[in-house]
Amino acid sequence: MFRNILDSTTVAIDPKVTCLVGKNESGKSAFLTALWWLNPVRTKKNFSVAENYPAWLEKRHRNEGRDQEHEKPIAAVFEWEEPDVKAIEEKFGPSVVRVGADFMLSKQYNNEFRWTSGCDEKRALKNFTDGREMPADITAAKDFKTLADMLAEKAKEKKEDQEAAKMIAETQAALTALLGKSSFDVIVWEIAQKRIPKFLYFADYSKLPYSVKIDRVLKGDGLTEEETTARAPTPRRH
Repeated sequence: MFRNILDSTTVAIDPKVTCLVGKNESGKSAFLTALWWLNPVRTKKNFSVAENYPAWLEKRHRNEGRDQEHEKPIAAVFEWEEPDVKAIEEKFGPSVVRVGADFMLSKQYNNEFRWTSGCDEKRALKNFTDGREMPADITAAKDFKTLADMLAEKAKEKKEDQEAAKMIAETQAALTALLGKSSFDVIVWEIAQKRIPKFLYFADYSKLPYSVKIDRVLKGDGLTEEETTARAPTPRRH
């Protein structure tokens, strides 16, 4: 559902070079544009139903009540590498994710991301609870939210029991130190987002400007496509 591409099959990206071959208007540039917009370098590019949804289907789908804003014009699968796994381990302990596990990322027309991280929250929870003194009947929590809810309930029940109340309060404090007001899934996303490859797009349409302000190109935000081209390492033409 992006321009003239209705349902692309999965495309494997080669570690060195992937070449797209096709006739004019067959979708090569559309494919690359969608991939670029997933996570572009130094420029803000947003999907738009009005501009990018297949024009001959947009009105029909809108009249049918189709939720176009939640269509996913691009989805990509990345692999966790060793430095990425180490970053997760530093936060949540060992065996939460393995090297080579899939991280599936998509971007909707409303420009919100959706992801499946490949991380094991149950293992992260076990790492948190192992060796920690806790009420026996709350160690069976299936995720961090359930644990937090159980601790809050136990805190009410045991408020007259000083020893139990202290143990619960210490666990709650440790959980807050780990997650803050966030969730396991969101924190994993915050770690992974910094590590997702960023994409550059070069075409005849992205020519170098006649002149640029070096300081703005190196440090500025909101660069034009031409300024972004100047910022990136561009191979010389012979």
